[in-house]
Amino acid sequence: MSSPAGPAIDLKFKIFLFHLGLVFLLMVTMTASELARDQSQETARRELKAQTLAKTLEAVLVTLIVQRDVNALEAIAKKITSPEIAGNDIAAVAITDAETVELASSRQSLIGRGGDEGTVAGLPLAIRPPGGTEAIGFLRLTFATAADGVRRRAIITGNLAWTLLFCALAWAWSWLLANLLQRPLKMLAVAVERASAGELQPVADTVPGDEIGTLVAAFNRMTQAVNLHLEDLRGKNAVLDRRVFELSTLHQAGRAINSVLNLDQLYECIVDTTISVLGGVKRCSLMLVDRRTQEFIVKIAKGLDVGLLPSSRRVPITNGVAGRVFATGEPVLVNDLAGEEDARVLQSAPVVRSSLCFPIRNNEEVLGVISASNKISGEPFTARDLSLMETLAQQASIAIKNARLYQDLNRKILELNTLHEVGKSMNMVLDLERLLEMIIDMTSRVMGGVKTSSLILLDDESGQLQVKVHKGIKPDAPLKPIAVGEGIAGKVFQKGEPMVINNRADEGPGGDGGNRSSLCVPLKVKDHPIGVLSVSDKLSGESFDENDLSMLMTLASQIAITVNNAQLYEDLEASYLSAVRALANSLDAKDAYTRGHSERVALYSLEIGRVMNLDPEHLKTLHIGALLHDIGKIGISEAIIQKTTRLTEDEYQLIKTHPVRGASIIEPAKFLKEKVPLIKYHHERFDGKGYPEGLKGEAIPMMARIICVADSYDAMTSKRAYRDTLDKDSATQELLKCSGTQFDPKVVAAFLEVIADEAKMQAIERYRET
Repeated sequence: MSSPAGPAIDLKFKIFLFHLGLVFLLMVTMTASELARDQSQETARRELKAQTLAKTLEAVLVTLIVQRDVNALEAIAKKITSPEIAGNDIAAVAITDAETVELASSRQSLIGRGGDEGTVAGLPLAIRPPGGTEAIGFLRLTFATAADGVRRRAIITGNLAWTLLFCALAWAWSWLLANLLQRPLKMLAVAVERASAGELQPVADTVPGDEIGTLVAAFNRMTQAVNLHLEDLRGKNAVLDRRVFELSTLHQAGRAINSVLNLDQLYECIVDTTISVLGGVKRCSLMLVDRRTQEFIVKIAKGLDVGLLPSSRRVPITNGVAGRVFATGEPVLVNDLAGEEDARVLQSAPVVRSSLCFPIRNNEEVLGVISASNKISGEPFTARDLSLMETLAQQASIAIKNARLYQDLNRKILELNTLHEVGKSMNMVLDLERLLEMIIDMTSRVMGGVKTSSLILLDDESGQLQVKVHKGIKPDAPLKPIAVGEGIAGKVFQKGEPMVINNRADEGPGGDGGNRSSLCVPLKVKDHPIGVLSVSDKLSGESFDENDLSMLMTLASQIAITVNNAQLYEDLEASYLSAVRALANSLDAKDAYTRGHSERVALYSLEIGRVMNLDPEHLKTLHIGALLHDIGKIGISEAIIQKTTRLTEDEYQLIKTHPVRGASIIEPAKFLKEKVPLIKYHHERFDGKGYPEGLKGEAIPMMARIICVADSYDAMTSKRAYRDTLDKDSATQELLKCSGTQFDPKVVAAFLEVIADEAKMQAIERYRET
């Protein structure tokens, strides 16, 4: 990522900096050149001066060196460095012999003469005798450089002045040139900024006719060309955006539709998606075809007054737009409809000005139609809408097919589960009334929901069919017996064959005059009919088909076995109860004073159990246990049982063994095992002072506590040889007196409710023999 740019530098400063650089480069080059030239000239001058001096003094110096006249040489050296000589820049001189042994020297003081004390030594000059080639000595001169510095500073100062002048001229030229360049460039920059913001406007023509003017003119031509291309591009982008939106909408619609497997939700989704894809319409409906009845089933109708639809939501397939689409399998697009071309399903619907109707097809079969009318925008439907709907209809067709397959699969699974539940019911639920209620609920669920269902069984005594369970029938509908061969149920039972009736006119009381559908199948056990199972009118409005018939027949075969087993169990239970009652009656018959005692105790116990909300299974156990509560007296001598005087202590102790004896008698019978605690503990007291084990409070089984209260009440209100009968009020007072000690207070409270019900008490008293 690039770093953010710093503050912009103005063009005139850029030009000035450029010129400034050129000025400095030029002046530095010039200054360096002048200084080098001055240095070269000064060096040449010093060399010439040294050579001239050496030639002038050569004859004198030869003599003096040969004579080694040091004093004379010193005088010459001092003369050469004398400051009195104007412009003398020789700072020092040294005279040596051939072996460079110094013979004389002199140095000029430069202090006070201006400049610095810098010096530069020259090369030693050989002193030769005339005509000789060998040097007999050397003359070395050292020159002062103070004047060099002065000259250099003068050169630099002069060039610096010129530099400042050139800088001022560069600034003026930069300002002028920048102004000449910036005006058209600023205009061009503004135009570019507008272009980047989408405003492609040409630059004004008031620009110079130079290269910049050519650039501006080229920019104007480019702007006009780009404007033309942009207009074309905007048009194409609008079309592309619309297409992308349509494809995106169709993609989302496809995902939404194909993600729904519940048919009712799918129909709603298809209509909502159609409205969205078309950009909003005032009316949209989805109708499926029932080929058997040649009707449309209106599944979803938005924008229509649904109250005007028949309750069955079925309308005939007419020659209107939807009818033509169904007949031809081709879509219809009509704008500005005339009255005869109205796409309405309902005659009372508002006038349609624009309509689009499209078939939903599975291969070549038309499953239904989607109808849309009047765009909210007021625009007519176009070929593009037709194309979109074609794609959407294909997706809807696949989604409906998948949802139906999913529904069929779920239905099969539900059928298997229901059959499994019915099979389990044979082993778990043997109460016929509960079983029939369960079966009718299962049947309705397996059929996907029906308005009415009923289970009808043959009454062997009357020879007529009796409706045992109803679901969905009006509460005030009479449930009369049905003669064999009468009505649909009677005919199905008589022939032993199922019957499917679709489009049956509903002309009964409360009917809406529409068509109804019924499915009725026989219940058979080993080819012997025992009843019929009947369902009517699917909640979906669809007719019954072969799948429904097959499923209900399979279910009916299982139901018939289950019902037959429950009836057999009911008969067996009745026989078993009769046997137990006969055993109890035979026991009561041993004593004239106890006739009917076991039956009354059982009835009292049942009523107490109902008040205490015991479930049916516990009530059955309580009933049998109460009938057999004194079964242990079988092993006690009749002389003791029928004794008319008070029992001795030994006899009483023997009588107290009858609960344990009774438990021992029935305990080997596994089907009576759960009754053992009722028989064994029905003489236990709530305060723990009873027998045989002295159990206390909640440790005593609830049903044994109930039998204890019922047994005691019946004993108090029955005549005994050794005492008179207590009336109901006295017996009730005795129960209240012993509540919490001998009896469980909750059981006593429940029994008081039973005693307060005169009708129940009178029914029980019929078993008392006087």
